[in-house]
Amino acid sequence: MAKVWLAAHERKLTKAQLLQTSIVRSTQAIVEQDEAPLALRLSGQLLLGVVRIYSRKARYLLDDCNEALMKIKLVLPIPLGPAATYFLPLCVVCFIILVVQAIKLGGSIGIPAGQC
Repeated sequence: MAKVWLAAHERKLTKAQLLQTSIVRSTQAIVEQDEAPLALRLSGQLLLGVVRIYSRKARYLLDDCNEALMKIKLVLPIPLGPAATYFLPLCVVCFIILVVQAIKLGGSIGIPAGQC
């Protein structure tokens, strides 16, 4: 809850701290109080912190996806003509499926570190 409070009051949190914060657990901790309920203003401030953390996590994800897309564009040849519209999105989807399957299996995707 400390990280959520700091995010609500616009304190600087590192990327590692943000990524370690669970949105689900933080929200459940705010909503499901075993002891006395939180004041409405306090719960509102904490939920604002959760929203700010979620927003930064989404921004980090977007940045990572854009970086991956740029690397895919550098590696794969882009055909010219009407097929170009469908080729790159199809390659991106195949790459994402490959990564998800590798993560589920607990392995790597087989790309050397220097090439990606």
